[in-house]
Amino acid sequence: MSILGHLCLLLAALVYLIPWLGLQLGQARGNDAGAGLLWASVWFGLPMGALLTGAWMVVVTRGGMDWLAHERGLQYLAILLAGLGFTVVVTMASALRLEPSSQIPWAMRPLVPWAAWVLPAALILAAALALNGLSHAAAQASVRGIWLTTTALSALVALGLVMEMAQSQQVQRQQQLQRQSAEQDRRDRQTHDEVARMRLPDHLSQLLNHSNVYENPAVRALALQKLAEHPDLTAAVARELTGGRAYAAIIYLQGNDPPHPEQLDPAIAIGIERIAAELALDIERTHTLYAEQGETEVLRILDVLKRYPRGHSDYRPAMRRLRAALDDPRQNQVPLKARALLDRWLAAHRG
Repeated sequence: MSILGHLCLLLAALVYLIPWLGLQLGQARGNDAGAGLLWASVWFGLPMGALLTGAWMVVVTRGGMDWLAHERGLQYLAILLAGLGFTVVVTMASALRLEPSSQIPWAMRPLVPWAAWVLPAALILAAALALNGLSHAAAQASVRGIWLTTTALSALVALGLVMEMAQSQQVQRQQQLQRQSAEQDRRDRQTHDEVARMRLPDHLSQLLNHSNVYENPAVRALALQKLAEHPDLTAAVARELTGGRAYAAIIYLQGNDPPHPEQLDPAIAIGIERIAAELALDIERTHTLYAEQGETEVLRILDVLKRYPRGHSDYRPAMRRLRAALDDPRQNQVPLKARALLDRWLAAHRG
């Protein structure tokens, strides 16, 4: 094992003295200098780190790390983690030396570029002392001090990189939320301008749709203001239910009342049947059903029926047709949530 350890140490020293120091002393030029330095640092840094880790593993087998922990397995684990951390630190210190400070992670800034020079030489020296079994107290103290310092530095850098990554992800999430909010504000302003240009009776169904309880408050308020100018809004809503855009009328009735809502019972039933026919056609044309299919329409209709409790029995035939529209004859059945909603409503209104 001693021969193996010395061989690993010799090869690590050769990598450090010839290609590694040459890489640090070289003057990279050209537009791709940064990329070339990165790949060269990885190409030489990984084998140098692996060889040094192997040499320190041999130190463990010879009892040179017994001061660290009683169990040999913990010693091997410590050497492995320390070697990994060392390799990352020196590779990054080399690869980032051409980058401006703003592009270097703050955990690495104090180490670029000197760590690429000092840390490998220090660990090679410490490994040489440990492998040769020097019993001098000063040599032993040097080995422990160098290894502990390098390991602690690598651990601090790793912790800093993790913290910086978490912080960066948080900033990215905040920026994404800000972009989404700005985009939503832009769409709301655009929709508000479109609603402002709408006129009755040509844009009745669009105004009914924008009276949605989930619409932007300013857009919804403007749509309701324009709808209030209709000379006979109740009759207009009834016409949409029976012969126009029935779903737009349902959207309006979900959270708003026309001047005479009591006149809408028959029209609401007809509107539900028309929506049922549209849902049946949509399901027939859909290649792959999804569990939420038809759920939004059914939830809106149920909200309307809660707001219009008069004569629930009049709505039962229409609700049965709506439930039948959600039946799918294909073999691979998808449990539509809308079916369960309607089944519960029909069970509660049997009488």
